[in-house]
Amino acid sequence: MAIDYDLVIIGDTLEGRMAALKFAQCKARVALVQQPASDRVDCAEGLFLQGLKQVLADRLDPELLSALGIISQQSVNSCIQPDYEALCAWLTNRRESNEEALSLPLLAIAGVDVVLGSGEFVRLPHLQFVLPNRKLRSRFYLLATGAVYCRPAIPGLAEIDYLTPQKLQKPQILQALPQALTIVGNSLLAVAWAQLLRRLGHSVTFLSSSPLLPSIDRTLAYQLQAQLEAEGIVISASKIQQVSRLPDRFEIQLSDRSLESEGLIIAASVQPNLAGLNTEKLGLRLQQHRLDINVHLQTAHPCIYTCGRIIQQTSSPQIVEHEIRIILKSLLIYPLFSANYYHIPVVSSTLPTLATVGITEERAKVQFGDRVSIRQRSLSALPKIQGTVEELGYIKLILLDNQQILGAHLLGAGAEELIGLFALAIQQKMGWNAIAKLTFPSGTFAEGVQKLMDTYQQEQLKKSRFRQQWLESLWLWRR
Repeated sequence: MAIDYDLVIIGDTLEGRMAALKFAQCKARVALVQQPASDRVDCAEGLFLQGLKQVLADRLDPELLSALGIISQQSVNSCIQPDYEALCAWLTNRRESNEEALSLPLLAIAGVDVVLGSGEFVRLPHLQFVLPNRKLRSRFYLLATGAVYCRPAIPGLAEIDYLTPQKLQKPQILQALPQALTIVGNSLLAVAWAQLLRRLGHSVTFLSSSPLLPSIDRTLAYQLQAQLEAEGIVISASKIQQVSRLPDRFEIQLSDRSLESEGLIIAASVQPNLAGLNTEKLGLRLQQHRLDINVHLQTAHPCIYTCGRIIQQTSSPQIVEHEIRIILKSLLIYPLFSANYYHIPVVSSTLPTLATVGITEERAKVQFGDRVSIRQRSLSALPKIQGTVEELGYIKLILLDNQQILGAHLLGAGAEELIGLFALAIQQKMGWNAIAKLTFPSGTFAEGVQKLMDTYQQEQLKKSRFRQQWLESLWLWRR
């Protein structure tokens, strides 16, 4: 049977369209199968929150804010009541404008064969993807069907109707939310929703089975938690024993107490959206809600690759771009290239912004022991930070042998702009001195790097009696 394509992409998600355009630009014969699915999420899920964050932080044109029914906030405890129809319409248009180059008509012009409908894999006599009216045979296949929120193993949860972050993006859901909400989860996405809903006027209780944001550096996680609690969010690390539905509220039984809530939002883990693809016949298996893949992004079947939200609990267009480059090189040459997320920044939609790249202090000390050193400083006195409502800023660098940067963790307004510099330093294995010698613009978050360097130099001078005497001798000689 003839090979029709170099790559067949299954899933009309943002990651699927990004891969289709990239491979078409590289002269591959590509087909994109729509594979419709309800309630799936892709790598663009965070874009809605980023737009909502801009609105609530008053970082938009005043006329636009007025059109959305938003009056400027004066403090972190200020609550707003926007026009939800206008707000969600603006956020949707914002995403569509951002993805205009990836529309199906433009993909077709670029040479992508857009296939409507859905199908499944057939293993014999040859691996192919079969739709009701046609069969697609390709050298390789790419699963980009996104993910779906899975239900945690909480007794009673299967019998009640709860919300997920994906449902919260609908204006009718946002407008009808009750006053008292409980959010279950422990990701940056869940934390951002908790804060933004609090700023929309709801009372929020945040439940997690472990300390807040366990994958984030502890110093910054504690500071962000303090900020959330200062805004009135109740945070509890108690384990949920059972959930039940009462006539007008939910009853949540915790390990140490019980609480009641008018609304329940489950923002826990997601699992790959593989429904109807017949992947189990190909040996593809899930382990703890994750698809089993290797470092080359191959599944158990060597001709099937994956990217995006289907393999990541949290993803972004930047992460997907990295994954697509790895897959492209593997398909063109040989699967020798590995995905490395070490130098890709992670940025939150919280206020203030949390931005991190590389490894945390805890992981660095386990891996390198006493060779690890820490540079950290509060940046709350920076003019850039003092101009914000939260007035919270922090920088923490993880160094190897006082030189190589292993990780950078930033908290504050503008942190998302500076984290790219540290991502470059980590990728190129640049030393700390190379960053410290730079001169940064005044009035920016980057000014904190110079403040950190000044603090470090003063500490080193105080510890070194020889250096102090040497400086005194130089001045005596000059006099």
